[in-house]
Amino acid sequence: RKQHLVMAEPAAAAAVAAEEPPSVAEKFKRFVEKNALFKRGVGNFYAAHCAQFEGDEGDEHKLEYTSLFEEFSEIVQNAIELFISKTKGCTEESLCKALSEPGYEEFLDLLLAITDYESFVRTMRSRRMKEMQKTFDGMQSLAGAMGGGGGGGDGDGDSTR
Repeated sequence: RKQHLVMAEPAAAAAVAAEEPPSVAEKFKRFVEKNALFKRGVGNFYAAHCAQFEGDEGDEHKLEYTSLFEEFSEIVQNAIELFISKTKGCTEESLCKALSEPGYEEFLDLLLAITDYESFVRTMRSRRMKEMQKTFDGMQSLAGAMGGGGGGGDGDGDSTR
């Protein structure tokens, strides 16, 4: 009987470990991915403004980027304050520390984007490039579906044989 209890203890310990509450970083990840208020606010902002962020690293910034940075910061800061107020024992400092763990870099980048103007501009330019790539990929798919993909030649534009 004693052996049976000893054998059961590791299983019980594993069950308790499996039931540990999610980390602050994991909770924030879920909040960002699933909270409608956050997703709508940030998603609408990206959709409305990322196309304005032309250029590459080192290019001159447009004056309007500053006001967009302030608007974006306010949207995200309000969402973060909501998250912190609803998460027991969470502070801005503990959230930043938790997000510095491997696997949460994109969420830490989000926090940096509201505190660092240069990070914000990089994020917006990156979003713009992703959107352009999606549009290009969609156009290629459409052209392929319409039969415009093959061309019927050797690729040099001359269809004579």
